[in-house]
Amino acid sequence: MKDSLEYFGQALIRLLATGIDLMLICCLTFGLITLAVFFNLPLNQDSLYFTFGLTILIWSGFESYHNRTLGKFAAGLRLEISGVWPRRIFQVLFRNLIKGLMLFCVYYLSIISQHYLYPDVYKQMSWSVLIPPSLIWFVVTACLYLLKTNRQPQDWLTGTRVVNHEYQLPFWQQSINLVGAGIGCFIIFILLNTAIQHRPYDGRSKLSSVKANMHTLQTVVETYAVDWGGVYAPNLTALKYEGTRPGREYWKEFTNPFTAKSGAHLSYSNNLPPTDQPNPLQKGQVIYVPVISDGPIIRYYIYGLDKNGGRIQDKGGDLTLSNS
Repeated sequence: MKDSLEYFGQALIRLLATGIDLMLICCLTFGLITLAVFFNLPLNQDSLYFTFGLTILIWSGFESYHNRTLGKFAAGLRLEISGVWPRRIFQVLFRNLIKGLMLFCVYYLSIISQHYLYPDVYKQMSWSVLIPPSLIWFVVTACLYLLKTNRQPQDWLTGTRVVNHEYQLPFWQQSINLVGAGIGCFIIFILLNTAIQHRPYDGRSKLSSVKANMHTLQTVVETYAVDWGGVYAPNLTALKYEGTRPGREYWKEFTNPFTAKSGAHLSYSNNLPPTDQPNPLQKGQVIYVPVISDGPIIRYYIYGLDKNGGRIQDKGGDLTLSNS
């Protein structure tokens, strides 16, 4: 019985250590995003994936060299790896990818089960959704300990093992260290978030993003015309419908740099405000205006709106993109 409680205690410690490592990975990723924001680098979904992947690579290199991470250090654990360092980094990277994939699968399955079993709770989507996957991971780890093994699935697949350090920390000290590390990661995250929110406003970079969005929309508009023999879309609803049909996926979403939102009437619209009447509710939007006549639509104009919801100016007039 005593041994079983000890195994469950060690399983809990390793679960907390994994949580600390995940928190620190998120902080590092958010830190790189903060640097990108301060240097006015463009951010989109692909760049966020690249940033997260770069963080995992840096993390794996550090862990393969030192055999430890913040979570393992706080818990008095280390990663046991065989082989020389260049090979070790691939082992640790592969191990982290497998571990991340398993955690994602467990999390996704728990979300699906909650969606069907507790639809009302699922709609609220709070931090409670992390409890089921955490419990499943804890039970799996504890069962592996009860089977007299200290290896998890990712360790079996990569030939690694997490073992106690030369000095064995008591359970209470491991717990205190992990709680302290978690608080530290949380404080770092808050500071990074505060730094982004209070950075100096740079309207020029956001106007540049609006202009880039105008060119993105123009590419979609011209692709539609190629499919329809030189005839342009009557509105953005028809354009998006055609651009998202199977086999014709050329529609591209873009984000309003002033509101960080995307979608109809959020980052793009057909409603062009008058020249002398800016609409602040439309700030940062890209406006598509087809020239409608008795015949087919063969001409269009694309406008961009500034921070006040007025038309972006260029060389004494409205900045427009067109086919004429």
